[in-house]
Amino acid sequence: MAFLNKPENDAIIHYLIQLKEAELLALLMQVFHLRGNQTINENWRHNWMIVKHYDELRKGSTTYFVPESLGGDYPGPALGLPASGNYDEDGFYQSGGCPECGLWVACTEKLAICPYCGSQVPCT
Repeated sequence: MAFLNKPENDAIIHYLIQLKEAELLALLMQVFHLRGNQTINENWRHNWMIVKHYDELRKGSTTYFVPESLGGDYPGPALGLPASGNYDEDGFYQSGGCPECGLWVACTEKLAICPYCGSQVPCT
């Protein structure tokens, strides 16, 4: 399934699907961070972030807390980078609530970085 039917995107898509999940998340967060710093108005900055993780096993069964500025409750945790900086793992199987802002975060390791406030999140 191609969302952007442009032949020049095939190599990019092929590269991205070869990455481990944590590597892909780190790459996209870096792109979103850089994109957010590109602004057309000095008084306004866009913030991009990956905020959902969809898990077939939990479909519709759980609601996680999200800071009000992100719109309240929604199904699925936010994706957090591993605090260790090791992006070689696959699978966002660890999760926990951020002690600072309350956001529910999933990670590939037991200690994540909250994508909302930057705090360390212990995961189980």
